[in-house]
Amino acid sequence: MIRIELIRDFQDPFLEEKWNNLLDLSYEPLVFQRYDWVKKCWKHFSGHNEELCIFAAYDNSELVGLLPLKRKKLKPANYNMFSFVGSDIYDYTDFLIKKGEEEKVVKEVQIYLNKNYQPFRFVARNILEDSASCRYLSFALKENRINGWGYSEDVVPVLRLPNSKEALRSVMKKSLRNDIFRQIRHLGAQGKLTLERCDSLEKALQMIDIFFLQHTERWESAKGYSAYKFGKRKEFAKDLLADFFDRRIANVFFLLLGSRPIATCFALMFNGRFVYLSPSYDINYANYSPGKILLYKLTEYCVEENYRIFDFGIGKEPYKLQWRCDLSNLRTFFIFSEGKGLMGYLVKARTRLSMFYMLKLLPFCRKFKFAVYLWRLYKRKQTPSNG
Repeated sequence: MIRIELIRDFQDPFLEEKWNNLLDLSYEPLVFQRYDWVKKCWKHFSGHNEELCIFAAYDNSELVGLLPLKRKKLKPANYNMFSFVGSDIYDYTDFLIKKGEEEKVVKEVQIYLNKNYQPFRFVARNILEDSASCRYLSFALKENRINGWGYSEDVVPVLRLPNSKEALRSVMKKSLRNDIFRQIRHLGAQGKLTLERCDSLEKALQMIDIFFLQHTERWESAKGYSAYKFGKRKEFAKDLLADFFDRRIANVFFLLLGSRPIATCFALMFNGRFVYLSPSYDINYANYSPGKILLYKLTEYCVEENYRIFDFGIGKEPYKLQWRCDLSNLRTFFIFSEGKGLMGYLVKARTRLSMFYMLKLLPFCRKFKFAVYLWRLYKRKQTPSNG
């Protein structure tokens, strides 16, 4: 019998150990599910009108599930909106549940929410389609076992890494391979070209400042905006680096031309997965494709270090599709209360509007350059305090 307990903060001194032990028992654990990642997301990005709700699921005395959610209460209807902590900050997430217990835990959480938080809407955004939780939710929705809707919103290109550099080159399109090697030769005429990673936290914190500068200059030069222009994002990245560096989970990689870093990447490594989290490059070398070269050098590094998966991050940008990679669909689920009547109707109507905005209106607006420029202008005008 599964029972649910509510945890309202991170004060329990044993919570981190129990959390990460459970992560080791889950299906394909992700770095975005770690205790320290979620805690830092809450620390840096929680809103003043948001409440932390960590739902812990126990089978007798064994912890078998954790759902770190944030709750926003909309008045005057006392409408409860739930989502994963940090799901609007990073690429994707998942339910943290012991392998094989997904169905029982998700079912009991829904019962608990229906009993204690009527009316509610829970948005489980961007869950990898091959995860056990996603498979169960898709089945449960199809069989009408839970109240809600699901849809595919985006993809994550992933490269299943071969065991040799020669095999790695075979998964690159010929045009990409020729372009990279040609640019390597051109840059090699200007100095020695090497991939480096930081060997100390002090060096990593120094290099991440260079990464922030390159990222901002690159996006500003394209009349866009950089998330790292704002103080919150910088503090979050530095906080992660300080905590994860010695555990070999986070590092800054950079492509050196002589002694000058011409491309940088803030990367995460966990459970055999290398996450190409945030890359950038020196715009003065844009004609030499430094980003492509950095990416190629990083895949070689991953082969040498025996990583299983190279994760390109969310989105199917053309430069990612030049690799013969797999596309993992991301599923988003809207789960809402079973109440009927006017409030139940309003919850469903609001959910339909949210889905229409994300699936229809936003992609339609992105087709028009004018709308894109207005959005970029709006983001660029924001102050760091709003970032």
